[in-house]
Amino acid sequence: MIDIKKLEKHKYPLEVIYVVKEIVNNGYKAHLVGGAVRDILLNRSIYDYDITTDASPEIIISIFDKVIETGIKHGTVTIVKGDFNIEVTTYRKDGEYKDFRRPETIEYSKTINEDLKRRDFTINAFAYNPINNEFIDLFSGIEHLKEKKIIAINNPIDRFNEDALRMMRAIRFAVKLDFNINKDVFDAIKLLNNNITKVSIERINDEFSKILLLDTPSRGIRLLEKSGLLQHFLPELVKCIGINQNKYHIYDVYEHILHALDNSKKDLIIRLAVLFHDIAKPSTKRMIRGKATFYNHEVIGADLVENILKRLKYPSSIVKVVKHLVRNHMFHYTQEWKDSTIRRFINKVGIKHLNYLLEIRIADASAGNPEYKDKLYKELFERIDIMLEQETVFNINDLAINGKDVMDKLNIKPSKAVGEILQKTLLFVLKDPKNNEKENLLNFIEKIYKEDNYG
Repeated sequence: MIDIKKLEKHKYPLEVIYVVKEIVNNGYKAHLVGGAVRDILLNRSIYDYDITTDASPEIIISIFDKVIETGIKHGTVTIVKGDFNIEVTTYRKDGEYKDFRRPETIEYSKTINEDLKRRDFTINAFAYNPINNEFIDLFSGIEHLKEKKIIAINNPIDRFNEDALRMMRAIRFAVKLDFNINKDVFDAIKLLNNNITKVSIERINDEFSKILLLDTPSRGIRLLEKSGLLQHFLPELVKCIGINQNKYHIYDVYEHILHALDNSKKDLIIRLAVLFHDIAKPSTKRMIRGKATFYNHEVIGADLVENILKRLKYPSSIVKVVKHLVRNHMFHYTQEWKDSTIRRFINKVGIKHLNYLLEIRIADASAGNPEYKDKLYKELFERIDIMLEQETVFNINDLAINGKDVMDKLNIKPSKAVGEILQKTLLFVLKDPKNNEKENLLNFIEKIYKEDNYG
């Protein structure tokens, strides 16, 4: 139930109340604005409190001890109070938009009405003063909350021409709040979807990542695709539509990915890996004796996902891990696997990536054909857990000898051979961890050095 009395009853952080009071006590107006007010009305968690005021940024800076000039050019500063960073923006009217992001000029306004008119959607244009209980709703936002609708302030075409990223924001809010996008808004997105190419890839990345981390990211991706937006920044995913699979699947590649995504853990690396785990299936599909095959789709997919994530400007740390997970998501465990095979598997995947891989496998299996559901992977990870508790050698750094020991024992200089010898030594130990004793390993490397003619 939407009840504006919730605003009066809400327990606001003391730091927020302090900032509002200080602005008011200095002779200016102050209102909480936007998402915080909306989320209080919807009984949702509040993470940020933004304030709008008729005080200029210079005045705000003079009132408070610690202020960061985060966007002073556009009338915004951030007050640091305790554990809170509270963004304060001066009432303003925007000039002409030419870059689909920011106005060419801004003009400070004396009324909050002018400021609220420049915002994107009616449910984001509330204003509330928790001191005097003044609530402002100029655009029937309360009614739209009740109707669960995303409606633009005035003409949606104007709003999206001002900032093209608002098209993705409309989709994110619809999914996040479980609302519907009003027809005129969605029609405007379809009409203007090409404008998303004018938005920096960093801003698209940020919005897309937020969509991926929602409870039902599949709905967000479906809306992105139906609106035409997805094609502009992720055409590889669009190519997965209609790519039918084999008997182990009940969905085409696109639907399989979306179902798996909804069943995956809310973690950006996991969500990205699930999103892209089958991204190379369209290019690797072959029909052999009437059956669809996708040989090496994980290998080709690993390179493809690296290119995609770099294009989308994800950090190199994320690119590296997601590529590794896509490359290794296809493993065919059987109960005949020896302990040494599992040790090699751990070494290949890496201990720190095992939980990621398990989550990806769970999501992948959840979107497959239940008649052929893979249940053995859980047994594999149970064996891995036991092994991790009982054993300590899974990579070169765990060996009882190091590169210096190799060079001293064999009287050789630093070279590629040192790494090769350590790798062979690791395989020797993975076969039987009891071999991991220094004297034993020194004898082993001396033997293989002679046998393999490294000298």
